[in-house]
Amino acid sequence: MENQKVKVDLMPLDHCPVCRQQARRALFKIKHSEVFECGVCHLRYLDPCLSPESMASTYESEETLQEFHSFHEGYYDYGDLQQDSRTRRDFEHGLAILEKGLAARPDKAIFDVGYGNGFFLALAGQRGWRTGGIDTSPENQKLAQKKFGLDLGCGRFERDAPSAAVYDAVTFWDVVEHLPDPYQAITRAKAMLRPGGHVLVALPHDKSLLMVLATALYRLSLGKIRGPLDKVYMLEHVAYYHLGPLKKLFHANGFELADYFYTRTDLAKYKLSRREKMIAACILAGGKVLGCQNRIVTVFRAI
Repeated sequence: MENQKVKVDLMPLDHCPVCRQQARRALFKIKHSEVFECGVCHLRYLDPCLSPESMASTYESEETLQEFHSFHEGYYDYGDLQQDSRTRRDFEHGLAILEKGLAARPDKAIFDVGYGNGFFLALAGQRGWRTGGIDTSPENQKLAQKKFGLDLGCGRFERDAPSAAVYDAVTFWDVVEHLPDPYQAITRAKAMLRPGGHVLVALPHDKSLLMVLATALYRLSLGKIRGPLDKVYMLEHVAYYHLGPLKKLFHANGFELADYFYTRTDLAKYKLSRREKMIAACILAGGKVLGCQNRIVTVFRAI
C-alpha cells in the first residue's frame, strides 16, 4: 500500500483473543496475514493482525477506509434521523433491549465506543438517554458535531474514556472484532458501569450463510475461487465471532448474556455495483430464511 495514508503495521497474535490459548489450526491465507481457528473455543482470528495504531489510521476517515475497500465511499455520512433504514432499525432494536433491561432507571446514560458519525447516539438522545462517546478519529468527532450536534470525545477508549462508574450502558457497534485484546476494552467498560449495567456488542457473525458459502467455494475450488473469501475475511478485522466465543469472553469478565438478535448488513451503506448488490441481497435473504444471518447483536449484563 505504497503512497497511501494508511501504513500497514502488523503485529503478531500467536494466541486466541478470547480464551488466550495457543492451540489452533491454520485455515487459509489472506493478503498480509493468515486466518486461524482456535482449537479450544473455535474463534477465528488473524495472525499477524493490524496494530492498534494502524487500525486507528485505517478508520480515520472515509478516504482511509477506501484505501482498503472502494465500497466504503459514503460510509461515514450514512444515517439520518428523518429516514428509515436497516441500520436505524437495528439501532432502535438494540436500544429497546437496553431500555427493557434498565427499565427501573428513569435517568439513563449511555456511552458509545467508536461512534462513527454519531447516528446511534443521536437516536439514543431522541429516546431520552444522556449520551457520551469516544472515537479514535478527529474527523468523526467533527462530523458528529456537524451532522447531529453531538459533543463527543476523541481518543483511545482503553486509555482516554471516563473512569467513573456513571453509565448504565456501554455500546460497541462494530468495534470488538477490531481488537487484538478485547479484555482491556471490556474491563474498562465494566469500570464505567453502574451496578447491573449493560454492554451491547454488535459485529459480523462468523456462522452466517455468507461466511459458509465463501469458505466452501474456496475449498471446493482448491483455493482458486477466493474472491468471496477476500471480501469476508479482511485485514481490518482481527477476530471473527459467533455466539459461543462472545459468551465465553463476557462470562470471563463478569457478565451474563441478557439478550441477542441476528440481523443482516445494511447494503445501502456500501457503494456496490447493481450486480454485486443483487448477489449480496440474495445471499443475505437466504441467511435470514435459514436462520444464519451475517450480523449478531448481543447485550450482556454485569453480575
